[in-house]
Amino acid sequence: MRISRTVWIRVFQAILSVSLLYYLVQLIEWNSVRMLVESGVIHEMWSGPVVLLIGLSLAAERWRMILQFFRVKISRFDAFYFYLTGTSYGVALPGVLGGDVVRIAMCQSKTGAATTAILTTVIIERGFGLFGVAIIGAIGALAISSSLGHEVGNHVLLISPAVVAGILLVLLATLLGTSHLGRLGSVAGYSTKVGAIVRQFVVLMKSFPISLALKTLLLSTAFQASEIWIFYYFGSLLQIDVPISFYLFVVPLVYLSTVLPISLGGVGVREGVLVWLFAMIGTPASDAVLLAFLVYLNRIVVAVLGGCVHFTMVFVKGRGTSPFKEKKNTQ
Repeated sequence: MRISRTVWIRVFQAILSVSLLYYLVQLIEWNSVRMLVESGVIHEMWSGPVVLLIGLSLAAERWRMILQFFRVKISRFDAFYFYLTGTSYGVALPGVLGGDVVRIAMCQSKTGAATTAILTTVIIERGFGLFGVAIIGAIGALAISSSLGHEVGNHVLLISPAVVAGILLVLLATLLGTSHLGRLGSVAGYSTKVGAIVRQFVVLMKSFPISLALKTLLLSTAFQASEIWIFYYFGSLLQIDVPISFYLFVVPLVYLSTVLPISLGGVGVREGVLVWLFAMIGTPASDAVLLAFLVYLNRIVVAVLGGCVHFTMVFVKGRGTSPFKEKKNTQ
């Protein structure tokens, strides 16, 4: 039986994730973990899940506004519920888009809207999220002290600003029209289908209201800022003496690294990049690894909460007391 390319990719991602996690676990000083638990500091991390839930509510509102632009109407409660459930599945499923697939399916089931329309809203949302995190990273690169910037190096400091510049160039090219962008397919040696997709993207972005774009970008930036605050707060509890400007620079790079689909859901890569960047300024690897794992544990806590809410809703729906109304077509 021939094994598909997708299976081989998943096997490679799993091997890489496990290998990276095994290496990172070896860096942990377990005495420090024991002292952390005994000191009671870990109990002060209760605000982490709360802040993450607030951030997810901002992301859900961002998605709901984009859905409305496509004439797909859902309530704020539904948007948050779908987003929270998607986050829960995203932790368990392989690949960073696993949670997106779940919330797309839930939204389609609830509204009866076309799957392609909902998928487009998620792609747009992801694009604004990438832009928002890159902007924060660029601000952090500018705000970081000269001494820390010298230790990190200009080649690393310029990553986020370069991403921002790249996105702005794409937007500028979009505003210039479709005549040149539509030829990208033939230039790249692909069929005209690529050019058609590019032209559809241009038409969509030209019709996207500027006010909605600014609101979406603002919510995206606020959502990313909430996650950066979690890193900073947990780092301060671990007594990692690093200014918040460094977190503004580092955390966006950590999330940008997960865009590359080289591991399952970015597991291992995310933690490895964080350790690498903190090591540049002399932070002990054990502290950086512990910070990375605590932030990931914080996400798991929220994911478990979302899973409990989801299965509770499913149970309630089975009893005929679901808060959801019957499926309706919003086309």
